Amino acid sequence: MSNLHSHLLVKISDSKTDNCVVLGNIRICVITDKLIRVEIAKDSNFCDLPTQKVWHRAFANATFDCKDNGKFITVKTQSTQFDIDKSGNIVCVILADGRRVKDCRKGNLKGTCRTLDGTIGAVPLGNGVVSENGVAILDDSNSLLYNLDGELCENSYKNRDYYVFAYGYEYRQAVADFYKLSGVTPLMPKYVLGNWWSRYRAYTQQEYLDVMDNFIKRNIPLTIATVDMDWHLVNGIDNKYRTGNPYPWESTGWTGYTWNEELFPDYKQFLKDLHAKNLKVTLNLHPARGVRGYEAMYKDMADAMWVDSKTEKPIDFDFIKYQYKNAAKTMVYNKFKNVNTKEDLQKALNGLAGHKRLKSQLKELLYMAF
Repeated sequence: MSNLHSHLLVKISDSKTDNCVVLGNIRICVITDKLIRVEIAKDSNFCDLPTQKVWHRAFANATFDCKDNGKFITVKTQSTQFDIDKSGNIVCVILADGRRVKDCRKGNLKGTCRTLDGTIGAVPLGNGVVSENGVAILDDSNSLLYNLDGELCENSYKNRDYYVFAYGYEYRQAVADFYKLSGVTPLMPKYVLGNWWSRYRAYTQQEYLDVMDNFIKRNIPLTIATVDMDWHLVNGIDNKYRTGNPYPWESTGWTGYTWNEELFPDYKQFLKDLHAKNLKVTLNLHPARGVRGYEAMYKDMADAMWVDSKTEKPIDFDFIKYQYKNAAKTMVYNKFKNVNTKEDLQKALNGLAGHKRLKSQLKELLYMAF
């Protein structure tokens, strides 16, 4: 049984499929007639747990034949043939339209990028699940896992684990099956598609409200007000609390949870004023440095983590440990439980019934942020 708070656990019942064949240390699972999973385990210890990327593998069983012809393992479905060598590498795919694809990483039409921070112009994109040559690879080898209790955990299997999307030009179906495999994404609230205001500037409470009033006077509609990181303490922090990280932005007050009451003397009223202008509010947060000794909730957090608060030892961000998640929820999130931003996000969460994956991820972020 997990020690993690129950609302932070993820319950998934269909991460395992029995539509598989095992040959030595290689397991091949046929998800659809155009999608297979190849897992290579040195000790033949295969993983059926959900991962960060893949939650639902139990599609309707697709019929297939599998033959070991000595040099290759050949898997034939109703529409596609997959040839895999004895090391577990995909060496050839024959698509439904007859094309033979030997380089499955060529012509990928790409997916997205992790961050736009520090970028100017074009940025390199990660691979996606559709390709000009009709075949794409999704590598899931390095993902964290969700254990049987539904708690995020380290991947102790260390298996090579990848999916072959062989949909040819059926791009929409490839993406649809990826969503089914990884978890359906609900539509965003309409206000997210409106105009956001965001500027990296240390506004005072009144300055920020004046900026919003100026937009209203000019009939420029906004839906979201982003308050950048200076909402919390940034400057004037004693050097003893610095991280010493070589990156300048991580050795400052980049992470913080304590409102800067010099800039925002009545932050609760500030948030109410923004909502009165029909604005949703988001606060910029960088949680990577954990909770340090100058934070308003440090002592409570230290006590919960069995750290002597007198030492002012940093409470490192560690989202794997259930102790940190629980303490962050109780000592950090509850600190903001009466602040309007949390109420807005909670309403959004309540509207995500049936979308366990996104709701779980948003909960984890919400509990860290507010």
